[in-house]
Amino acid sequence: MSPTIVTKDGKAVMVIGTPGGSRIITATLLTILNVIDYKMNIQEAVNAPRFHQQWMPDTTNLETFALSPDTQKILESWGHKFAGPQDANHLAAILVGAPSLDGKPVGNNRFYGANDPRRNTGLSLATKPRQSRGQPPLFCSTEEYFLKSRACQSRQIST
Repeated sequence: MSPTIVTKDGKAVMVIGTPGGSRIITATLLTILNVIDYKMNIQEAVNAPRFHQQWMPDTTNLETFALSPDTQKILESWGHKFAGPQDANHLAAILVGAPSLDGKPVGNNRFYGANDPRRNTGLSLATKPRQSRGQPPLFCSTEEYFLKSRACQSRQIST
């Protein structure tokens, strides 16, 4: 696991990590670049196709749609070798403040989670503050929250 904290002006804006041996750095970096450079929201960035190259073996592993066919063809003409994807990483990420870096918060929410769908082994969680003090926050999956599901309105985290 490589927990990585991304900061801006001394404050945490993203926390991300994944197990996966030699693929940890690649998966983590690609996701961070997707959020910062390509302006994806946190779930889009985690879901985006990935590639991995680690020098030995001299082959780049590609997920479907990681490269356009014309880009792959150009790289092959330069001697690059490609293979299918390796076993999937399982990224988990949290963006602080809004679902995307330049986005607006949804209601009073402060943390936006994303869970990698490649292994189907968990959910990200969004908490919804309660109006009165002392009540535990409501919780729901990020998908339920953004769809404004009624299930999100009724579950509580035990405190």
